[in-house]
Amino acid sequence: MRAHGPLTEALPALRRELASAPATVWEGKLDGGSLRLSPQLCLAVLGLPKGSDGARLRVQVSADDVTLAVGEVPPMSVRNRLAARVTSVEALSQGQLIHLSLDGAPGLTLSARVSEAAARELELVPG
Repeated sequence: MRAHGPLTEALPALRRELASAPATVWEGKLDGGSLRLSPQLCLAVLGLPKGSDGARLRVQVSADDVTLAVGEVPPMSVRNRLAARVTSVEALSQGQLIHLSLDGAPGLTLSARVSEAAARELELVPG
């Protein structure tokens, strides 16, 4: 992201850029504090009111909010860790958009926006 100038001028520019970030939208059913996206895949959802089980929920995941790792992930505070494969890489004006297919959830996809350096260092290529 880029914004120059006084904070009062830079923040609106940053907000516009964040709002334009590619996003993935998933819908599922709440089940025990998790969003069930497929028989094999659940996402932890925090702050749900009691009695929410069974309700339908739509979640939007911005490509800027996705963290990628290659190989075994060490313990960390990230709760939703999803195994995926790179399906394509799209060049952006700043960075790259990595398109992913989620393992164990046919048809579910996710995108992550990363820097060119990160894509190169992590060797993010289809396959």
